[in-house]
Parts: sequence; structure tokens; C-alpha cells
Amino acid sequence: MFGGITCKSTVNEIESTFGSAANIKTSEDKLRRIYNYPKYNISFGLSEAKVKAIFIFDKSKYPTALQFE
Repeated sequence: MFGGITCKSTVNEIESTFGSAANIKTSEDKLRRIYNYPKYNISFGLSEAKVKAIFIFDKSKYPTALQFE
């Protein structure tokens, strides 16, 4: 859990807590997405409209970890 967001949380719950994502990466089949919040050093991996993974990064060790191309 991070900021009240857990696996099975929805996009609406993420956005009500953290606001709009800085970037959203969508898989080719459109079934999976990653919502990126570099301000908080966190990303959320979603599948089937639910959080499946929470990625937290230490920018001092991985300064480009949350940069999407």
C-alpha cells in the first residue's frame, strides 16, 4: 500500500489521491497501463482496470527510472 492505494484500487482512487498522471504508458493490446507520478517517485501498473503493481523508485539511485519515452 502507498498513500492509501493498494492492489485492486481503481484509476479513480489513484487520481483522487495523486491527481492526473504525468504520463500513461499503454500496452499494445490496450489491456495494461502504467500511470506515472514522478513527483512522488511512484508508478502504478494496472490491468483489468485495477492496480496490479506499485513501483516506488529512489531517484538518488535511479534518476531516470520514471522517464517515459
